[in-house]
Amino acid sequence: MGLVELVASLEQQFGIVIAFDTLDLDHFRSVGSIASLVSSLVTHA
Repeated sequence: MGLVELVASLEQQFGIVIAFDTLDLDHFRSVGSIASLVSSLVTHA
């Protein structure tokens, strides 16, 4: 449940969509990797 809550929070906070069919757990292994994911999605929005 924690990962789902984190994804929902990131989506709401940054106005992005993290598609579950493309979800890679490696993106959530560190704060840096989460920041990189969010940054890449924000720039593509």
